[in-house]
Amino acid sequence: MDEQGLLAARILDSGTRALAAGAVLRQRERGAALPDEAFDDWCGEVEQHLRQLAEALAAARVELLVDHVEWTKVAYASRGLGWEVLAGALDALADELDEELPAPLAARSREFVEAARTAGERAPVTAGSLLAGPAPQVDRSRKFLLALLEAQTETAIGIVETALDEGLSAADVQQYVIAAAQTEMGRLWQANEVSVAEEHVGSRIVEDVLAAMRRRLPAPPEAGQRVIVASVEGDLHDIAGRMVADAFRWSGWNAIFLGASVPARDLALAMEDFKADVLALSVSLGLYVRTTHELLNELRERLGRRICVVVGGRPFIRVPDLWQVVGADASAATPDAAVRAAREALTAA
Repeated sequence: MDEQGLLAARILDSGTRALAAGAVLRQRERGAALPDEAFDDWCGEVEQHLRQLAEALAAARVELLVDHVEWTKVAYASRGLGWEVLAGALDALADELDEELPAPLAARSREFVEAARTAGERAPVTAGSLLAGPAPQVDRSRKFLLALLEAQTETAIGIVETALDEGLSAADVQQYVIAAAQTEMGRLWQANEVSVAEEHVGSRIVEDVLAAMRRRLPAPPEAGQRVIVASVEGDLHDIAGRMVADAFRWSGWNAIFLGASVPARDLALAMEDFKADVLALSVSLGLYVRTTHELLNELRERLGRRICVVVGGRPFIRVPDLWQVVGADASAATPDAAVRAAREALTAA
């Protein structure tokens, strides 16, 4: 992690609310139509920009902020907000930081904000669908997504069971049917085409589908290796972690799934109690980059030994070397790849 960036991030943390309010006031003074009754909401939006900026500065990876701005541009556009609203917020934020931060940190912050603004201006206002064109198992994934949207649990389970009957591997079912549909569900929420309730219903059905797959596919005899799978503290997403744990299990590992938002102390206890060889961490958002870095440092300090860590999630896909920045041993984009990465990391240790 970057020492100057970490300092800047800590300063941003300490003044997030005040800095956001200052930026919103600047934006209003420049003519932005931000009504009084929505002031708190707009402050909340700018706070999110600040939090993403803090993580990008700490990791010295502007791509984290770029990813956030590009995603937000699409979300705003789908809700009737033009690029000028987001661009105006970023401009006002950079000016607010110029005034409130020490000069070197303000300059670095402005550099990141302006780079993200430039990238955002060039970015499209719609996000492409994984299910729109040719892709492995795309027809099956579309049907699976429809079952999620219509809250048809048995239909979703039947689609997966048929795929397995026809010889599709568990890894391919996870990646090309379930994960592809889940990614599309997220895109639909970003595009304001599904509600939070619909997304939650879909997630619960996916959990039932994964449970049905575990019943259908008994694990092979364990080869003696043990992995703990969890999401970092604060990260409430756990379906990706569940799939990773299942992939390890089907590969002969003793996989212990701890679920979402597990504090470092409890992870350390679990690693010690279960004598785990590998820790597989799911990190769904760039907001948890520093948390991941701090977690790995605390784990290694508490355990007093080297542990093998594989990380995965959107931030590590968008920033390919981020796993090295946080101090992991490898990263993986899919559950199957996580198993391979763990084996390779153990071999290299």
